Amino acid sequence: MRTVHRALVAAAVLGLAAIGLVPAAQAGPVTVAAIPADCTLTGTGDHIRTITCTDRPATQTWRLTITCYPFGRMVTRFGNLVTGDGASTASCGVDALEAFNPQFVVVS
Repeated sequence: MRTVHRALVAAAVLGLAAIGLVPAAQAGPVTVAAIPADCTLTGTGDHIRTITCTDRPATQTWRLTITCYPFGRMVTRFGNLVTGDGASTASCGVDALEAFNPQFVVVS
């Protein structure tokens, strides 16, 4: 059942993004990519996710984004910005039961 729910959530997020209802995380060019091979996605509980990368280009700025549903409302939570190697952590907070759709986002 969770797999079906996650698939529906991912489809909803992509649909909303396609029609412009999901706001951009920041101004300027942004690239959402698969989590790179030098990066590891981990979680603390169901509502916190961290991506740690060890071989990013020194000038690349990136972050983690996740989708949360506190009180049944879809929101995007943004991890801290990282330039080069490091870790970005995003949290849904205790009001959301689970983090969905972790994305590696290249900001510049």
